[in-house]
Amino acid sequence: MKRLAELQLHFQRCLLVPPATAPHPWVRYNGNAAPERQLAVYIHAYAARLKEVLASDYPAVLIAIGEDAFERLSHAYLETHPSHYFSLRDFGARLASFIAGEPAYCELPWLVELARFEWALGQAFDAGDTPIARIEDMAAIKPEHWPALRFELHPSVQRLDFRWNTPGMWSELTAE
Repeated sequence: MKRLAELQLHFQRCLLVPPATAPHPWVRYNGNAAPERQLAVYIHAYAARLKEVLASDYPAVLIAIGEDAFERLSHAYLETHPSHYFSLRDFGARLASFIAGEPAYCELPWLVELARFEWALGQAFDAGDTPIARIEDMAAIKPEHWPALRFELHPSVQRLDFRWNTPGMWSELTAE
């Protein structure tokens, strides 16, 4: 069992931080492909999947800057923020902050807002569901109880301040 755990740890390290030289001796030649080739398949597939997740979470950013620039952005993000999650849901959480700190995107200040907006949309979609007060519910509250009422926002509600027409831009970029 200890040997399996060690093998899994080596494999995980190679995926997260691909070796600059030939792979470790634990990768064996199987007669079909050299160890370097075998490992490269998994390294490429892992990185490609993470980039696919970013493209799925940020479709308007992808459209706005184009596939080549998005590929470079995804690659740089992956190098700076490798995934440490069991689920891929939160992998792209820091993309807007990453863009804000990258000199290559200082000419596109609206891009940070667009990324924040897209992340907020995803978070709203995944937010927990809670009952929403209806007009009938409000009408049933006795007038003397109104001063003590405290309302809670739905878990999907977020406040974003924009300098640009980001929702309109997102709508145009993602329109069919």
